[in-house]
Amino acid sequence: MSPRTSLSNQKIRDERRGQILQVALKVFAYKVLAATKIAEIAAQACISQGLIHHYFTLVLTQSLVNQNTPPEVGKLLGSLGQQVNKQLVRLIEAGQATGKVAQSNPQELVLAFIATIQGLAITQFT
Repeated sequence: MSPRTSLSNQKIRDERRGQILQVALKVFAYKVLAATKIAEIAAQACISQGLIHHYFTLVLTQSLVNQNTPPEVGKLLGSLGQQVNKQLVRLIEAGQATGKVAQSNPQELVLAFIATIQGLAITQFT
């Protein structure tokens, strides 16, 4: 068996991404988006939740850095980003209240976390 080429690896990634999107659309059709859980999509796609998050992060990051992204998508991503930011701040504050998260400005910790995730995702493109 010969090793896979970068072209064959890209084909595998593209097929997997398509599979995830098809399954997600199917799950969304039966439930509203807000009621859908990553675990349901992962189970129906027969892949791990971590792999779903990996692909989701790559798609979001690519949309954020792509200058050809439609303005409506940019607005939607901005709104989603604000919601995620608020939830992460609450999560960090809860962790700080229990002593499990460092006592620092929660918003700064969120920004550092998001910047790290985005940096890792961007390295996937380069």
